[in-house]
Amino acid sequence: MEHMSRGPIESHKRMKAGKVSPVVHAAMIAYGFVFLHPFEYGNGRIYRFLIHNILSLRETVPPGLMFPVSAVMLKNSADYDASLEAFSRPLLQLIDYRLDEMGQMTVENDTAHWYRYIDMTAQAEALYEFVIKTIEEELVEELSFPANYDTTRKAIQDIIDMPDRLIDIFIHLCL
Repeated sequence: MEHMSRGPIESHKRMKAGKVSPVVHAAMIAYGFVFLHPFEYGNGRIYRFLIHNILSLRETVPPGLMFPVSAVMLKNSADYDASLEAFSRPLLQLIDYRLDEMGQMTVENDTAHWYRYIDMTAQAEALYEFVIKTIEEELVEELSFPANYDTTRKAIQDIIDMPDRLIDIFIHLCL
């Protein structure tokens, strides 16, 4: 696995130094990682971390802002799955593998060349869509929450004179 990780690390360095779009950069590294699938568990979480990390590292996201692209990806799981399957489904037709009684896959033929020069157009396009949805939907919802909260608090206060602390507890219970 060590020899397979050198390519993504070198690619990351080159994209970071070059003029590659931060979203394309994040897609290449994160999807490349998840396609290599180096760990039994946690690959998806690390994949999403890599996206957040690269977008932050490349200063695509303002410092201190939590850009909830992961939440959008999880809410749109069918689109996320389709972006993964755009690579994995055709690959399954080209490899010889067997599953043991525990469902563990063993690949019988050499597949390294299929991972060397992956066309990740579909994955980059998917990540761009997730970023757009994050900006147009998720951030709008998150930014409107404080204003709605204040409006709700005032409406309750207009109905019944209650300390702010109790209103906050009531709103949180309702949520």
